[in-house]
Amino acid sequence: MLKKFVQFWRAQRNVLGIDARDLLYVPKNSKQAVYLADSKLASKRVLKENKLPSSRVFAVIHNRQELIDFDWASLPDSFVLKPNRGMGGAGIIVAFRKKGDYWLCAGGRQVDLEGLKTHIVNIFDGLFSLFHQKDIAFFEERISIDNYLKQFSYKGIPDIRIWLYNYVPVMAMLRLPSVASGGKANLAQGGIGVGLDLGTGQGLHAIVKGNQVIDTIKIRKSELSIHSIRIPKWKKILKLSIETAKACKIKFTGLDVAIDKKIGPLILEVNARPGLEIQNANMAPLKERLQRVANLKKMTTEKALNIGISLFGGSVEQEIELLAGKEIIGLKNEVEIISEEKSIAKVAARVDSTNAYTVIDRDLAIKTGLKEALDTFKEFSETCPCYDQVKIDRWAKDVMKKVAEKTDLIEDVKIVQTKHGLAARPVCRFKLKLSETEFVVSALVMSRKQAAHKILLGQDALKYFLFDVNKKDN
Repeated sequence: MLKKFVQFWRAQRNVLGIDARDLLYVPKNSKQAVYLADSKLASKRVLKENKLPSSRVFAVIHNRQELIDFDWASLPDSFVLKPNRGMGGAGIIVAFRKKGDYWLCAGGRQVDLEGLKTHIVNIFDGLFSLFHQKDIAFFEERISIDNYLKQFSYKGIPDIRIWLYNYVPVMAMLRLPSVASGGKANLAQGGIGVGLDLGTGQGLHAIVKGNQVIDTIKIRKSELSIHSIRIPKWKKILKLSIETAKACKIKFTGLDVAIDKKIGPLILEVNARPGLEIQNANMAPLKERLQRVANLKKMTTEKALNIGISLFGGSVEQEIELLAGKEIIGLKNEVEIISEEKSIAKVAARVDSTNAYTVIDRDLAIKTGLKEALDTFKEFSETCPCYDQVKIDRWAKDVMKKVAEKTDLIEDVKIVQTKHGLAARPVCRFKLKLSETEFVVSALVMSRKQAAHKILLGQDALKYFLFDVNKKDN
C-alpha cells in the first residue's frame, strides 16, 4: 500500500498545472508567436505562406457594416463559422447542409439567417473570445471526415491534439465527438479524449467528463475497443505539427490536426495555452516530458520527430524501426502508385518474399502512361518456342533488342511460366509508396485481373522494409 501511495505521489508531483503552464512555459513564446496562436486568421496566413495544409477560408466579416453588406448567396450550403480569437471551441457553428430557410448544424441544431447574424454580432462583442476582447468572424471550409476515423465518431469531426516543446512532440490525444457532446470533439462539452502512443498513434486510454476512464466507445450499434484505434498517416501528422510549430516560431504549443478525406492531415488551430486534460487521457504527467526536451536546440524536422518518438513512444515495434531505419510491414499492405509526382491509385498488395521481382497488374501499369510501350512489347512477346535454357535466354535477348528499338520504357524481359507454356513479360520502373516510405522498383508487368492483390511485393521491394509475417495488415 505504501509503495502504491509513493508512486501516486510521485506521479502527481509531475502533473503540469495551469499556473506552471502559464508562468513557466507560455512565456517561452515570443509575443509574435502568441499573437499568431491567438489569431486563427493570422496563423492561417502563415500556414499558407509555408505551404502547410489548412482548411480554406470563404469569407471574413470584420464589423456590423460588413455584416449588413454581406452577400449570403455566396456562402456554400456547408461551412464552419468561427470567432477569430475564440477559445475552448466556444462560438463555433458547423453547418452540414441547407434545408429551406435554415441550416442543419452539429447536434441536430437548426439555424436560420437571423440566428447566424445574431451569433456573428455576439462574436463581434467578444462573447466567445479570449479575455472577451472584440473579435471578428469568418467562414471556412467544412472538413470531410476520414473514413477510418468516422467509425469512432458521432456525427462531428474528430481532431488530434499534439503538444510540442522546442518543436519536439511530447504528448498526443485524439478527441472524438460523442452523443453527449452533440457531435462536437470538445472534451468540456462531453467529447471523448483518447491518449495516443506517440510512436504509433495507437489508442492507449480514454476519458470522458474529465477523468472517467473508459475502455470502449459505443457509436450507434457498435462497441469498439480503445486499443483498436490506430491513427492513419501518423508520422505525416507528427511531421506536419513540427513544421507548423517551426513556421509559427512557437516553442510551446498544442496543435489541433484533422484528417480530411481528400486532403489528408491538415492544421485546424495553433494554441499557445493548450488544455491540460491530455494528461488524464494518457494517464501520464507532462512536467517531466517537458523538462527532458527543455534544452534542445537547432531541431530539424526529422531530428525532432525521432527524439519525440524515441523518448515518449511506448511501442517496441517503433523502437525496432528507429534502430533499423526501416518501417515494419506485414503480409498485406495498401500501396500507392505514383506517376509524375501524382498519386495514380491505392491498391491492395501482398508480400511474396520468394519472388525476386515485384509484380504489378497490367491495368495499373497502363494508368501510369505505359499503354503504348506495353502494346509495343506485345507485338514481340509470343510464347517461347522451346524449353532449352540456352535457347530461352537467346530468345529473351532477341525480344528485348526488338522492343528497345521501339521504346525505352521497357527495362528488361523476364521469362515466366503460364498455363500456355513459357512467355516473355516486360519489366518497367515504378515509384511506389507504402505507409510513409516512397521507393522505386523495376517490376514485372502481367495481368492480375482475377487476383485480390494487384501488386505482389518481391525481394526488390522488401529491401526498403522490415517484414514481420505476424504483423497486422497495414
